Amino acid sequence: WLKALGIAEEKSGVGVKLSPIGQIIKDYDPYIEDIFTIWVLHSNLAMNFKEATTWYLFFNEFDALDFKKSQLFDSLKSQLLNYVEKFPPKSLQSDIDILLNMYSKDKEINDPEEKNQSPFTQLGLVKYRDGEYTKMHPDKRIINEWNVLFELMKENKLGDSLSISNLIEGKESIASIYQLTATFVNELLDKLDSRNLIKVNRTAGLDVIYIETDMKSEDVLEEYYRNHR
Repeated sequence: WLKALGIAEEKSGVGVKLSPIGQIIKDYDPYIEDIFTIWVLHSNLAMNFKEATTWYLFFNEFDALDFKKSQLFDSLKSQLLNYVEKFPPKSLQSDIDILLNMYSKDKEINDPEEKNQSPFTQLGLVKYRDGEYTKMHPDKRIINEWNVLFELMKENKLGDSLSISNLIEGKESIASIYQLTATFVNELLDKLDSRNLIKVNRTAGLDVIYIETDMKSEDVLEEYYRNHR
């Protein structure tokens, strides 16, 4: 889980240690009290095809908004077969159970002895009611432009032009990972533009942004924790 969330890394001959992002979170938000941190962990998980394949497929390739658990299983099973020849169905079912319990406030099975609740439920991305789940847009008040900048700076793209439509549509897009509307993604991009971190160009049908900062994703975290909490 530490590796899947991007807060630890393992190197041959060295062992497991905190990743640069993990160290920053430990320094500034060790108890994960800031929802910005939860969004960062969610992003790392939802983008991690190798360590969290089910999570990656759910947020990037599963398009249904309303679904039952059996429908999600059938869809992800079909998608997995595009990548592997076979896999244990019980493993996929277990992943689905964990994923839905991680993100849904109202669990399908309520254990009166279970007092713990996943911090990912705070994101409001999945709702459960009467045997059916719904993918939800998060409350605008709990996400900000620094989350978008974190995504943009996972790779240093200084000077690059990026299509806004690519940030909104398709897998590994900001809209997919965070389940945001196109309108809200554009609002957050405009806020980054006002901070002179990116340049938004919507003239002559271009609809692109230009990265105007050389910050890396780790720098975005430190800047947010130090100056914008």
